[in-house]
Amino acid sequence: MEYGTFTFTHFFKVITAQVCKDRGINGRVTYSLEPASITRWLAVDRVTGTITAKVTFDREETSAMVFDVVAVDGGRTPRSARTRVNVTIEDEDDEVATWFSVDYFQSSI
Repeated sequence: MEYGTFTFTHFFKVITAQVCKDRGINGRVTYSLEPASITRWLAVDRVTGTITAKVTFDREETSAMVFDVVAVDGGRTPRSARTRVNVTIEDEDDEVATWFSVDYFQSSI
């Protein structure tokens, strides 16, 4: 499996390699995110594994997130796998420079 750096503002896809040889419901894989609290910021499509952002991220508020993507098959005795995802929020220059007006006086004695 190849790992890389994702730049995402709205979504990214978990790249999966399904080697399950089961057919029908036993071969269906569903995805979820853990811990459940991460779903405050992110959502995962249970069928495709596509992860989408529910909010706009701001590095000043959140600099990184760590969560697991869990894949479970539909077998009678379900098998599962998980992978750890580390997301680093990069800073964007979103602050407008503010200039203060200062009156200067010149005097001589």
